[in-house]
Amino acid sequence: MKFQSAYFEKYLWEGVEAYYSLIQEAKDLGLLVIGDVKRGDMVPPAPLRRRHLAESPFNDLEAVVPDAITINPMLGLDSIEPFVQVAKDEGKGYRAGEDEQPGSADFQDVKLADGRTWSELVADKLAGVASDRR
Repeated sequence: MKFQSAYFEKYLWEGVEAYYSLIQEAKDLGLLVIGDVKRGDMVPPAPLRRRHLAESPFNDLEAVVPDAITINPMLGLDSIEPFVQVAKDEGKGYRAGEDEQPGSADFQDVKLADGRTWSELVADKLAGVASDRR
């Protein structure tokens, strides 16, 4: 059984509680449970997660949303575009590409055939996506 966390997270603590309750029920039934919790995912989860920048998920309360979020560019530009669009629409930001984890250099600093690093390629691609949205 695989549960996509974004469908639950959009309902905040009640959704998270339901997510863990379903995991418990599935495990009680002897099922193998996978929690699909990655970020920067393909549609349909990406639009659910983009709410982190665009709107308060509270119905009756004023809540502050972050000024920017981190996203994973490894899944391709189509997974990034919903975040780029909402960041532009809402005057917010995003960070995709270089990560500060020590082991991240294993991939992001790899030199490509044209001499750029993988991180530089990501930055160039994102600059193209951002300019296409203007």
